[in-house]
Amino acid sequence: MAQTNTKFGIYNFGFIKNGGTFINELNDLLKDTNVFAEYDKFNKHFYNHVTANGNIKYLNKYGYSQDRQGISIDKSQAQYAVYDTGFKTKDEKEIFGFFSRQSLTRPFEGIEFATKEKLDEIIEDNLLFKMGLIYFDDPDNSWNDGYSFIEDLAGTAIPEKWTYGTQTSAIPHPILKSYVEHIFTRLTKEKNGNKLLRDDNKKFALFNLGLLNIYFKPIYLIVEVKETDGKPYYANPFIMKKRTTLADIGFTIEGKPISEKQLPEPAQFYDNINEIIFKPEPEFYDPDDEKLKHIIEERKSRFPDIYQTRATTELAVILDTAIKCSYELSKRNYKLVVPQYRPQEDKIQYLMPIYLGATFNKLPDFALVLDHESGYYKPETILELDDAYQNARLIAKPDNFWLNPEQI
Repeated sequence: MAQTNTKFGIYNFGFIKNGGTFINELNDLLKDTNVFAEYDKFNKHFYNHVTANGNIKYLNKYGYSQDRQGISIDKSQAQYAVYDTGFKTKDEKEIFGFFSRQSLTRPFEGIEFATKEKLDEIIEDNLLFKMGLIYFDDPDNSWNDGYSFIEDLAGTAIPEKWTYGTQTSAIPHPILKSYVEHIFTRLTKEKNGNKLLRDDNKKFALFNLGLLNIYFKPIYLIVEVKETDGKPYYANPFIMKKRTTLADIGFTIEGKPISEKQLPEPAQFYDNINEIIFKPEPEFYDPDDEKLKHIIEERKSRFPDIYQTRATTELAVILDTAIKCSYELSKRNYKLVVPQYRPQEDKIQYLMPIYLGATFNKLPDFALVLDHESGYYKPETILELDDAYQNARLIAKPDNFWLNPEQI
């Protein structure tokens, strides 16, 4: 057991969103120190320092290790989990590794690295309400402004279920918030960002959200374009209720008010409809040992509790059987496997429901993410159903019995 923890030290603490890059990120901070971080040694240090000896500090969302009564923050109350990596920058500043989470009901995610000063900046920055690359940057009203915007947008768009039926969220309409942030991120990449229409003074950007309002008109959002430390950021979005709004804020293109033909197009995720249709074929499945190891060992926390104590070989057989069953179902229901846009990798993938117990009268246990390469579908990872729905919703509202926000 100790060897497993040593090898996968940080993976036992939380979901590692940067598993392929975190060592490089740490080594960037070690530049010019003549010290180099190695993956295996790093994980051994984490196991010995944190897993075995508990040398980790828990902080609330304000960065404090104690509450107002002077009681230490424990893991259940913490927004951040911070530990000393044992490394220092060239300026002899200690480098801390830290995990964070969006809410107290979510698992910790990581891992990131920072000096004490940088970590304080990150915590302060996280006190602002954000939607991906978009900030509400008035410190005194940021969360109220963010909540008001989300409520206004939900009331403007054609009615849709933007919350989950069985999960609570401190943020109103969490599905809609995720939709806005990922659509915006996509638009910053598509056509070199040209779908973000900038005004002559470079103070505002206009974009097409890809949703319709209750009068079946496209919804356009306006964001302020600002700078901090010489870097641009986007702030304080609001809905363009009419084109004269643009005139009111001085939004012009080449000195003229914007015309209807100049209004930006929505994000486009595919060129051909066939790119998002799952096609079951006799030789459809090409499992990769490393990916299966990732799913079974590194994502075991996403399996139901009754499976988490099973041996790796046993889980591999159970998972393989479940995949083959879903494949047979997909041949009889072309809508079973749905496309998703994976923002982190900027590509189209597919979501297949996995029923480990072969009980198909309830929700699946999770969604299997499939890549399509060289004519084969390859397992990539597994997602909890809420994350799967949010990724699928970016392309279209899923019309699917197993991926229904009312039931998730």
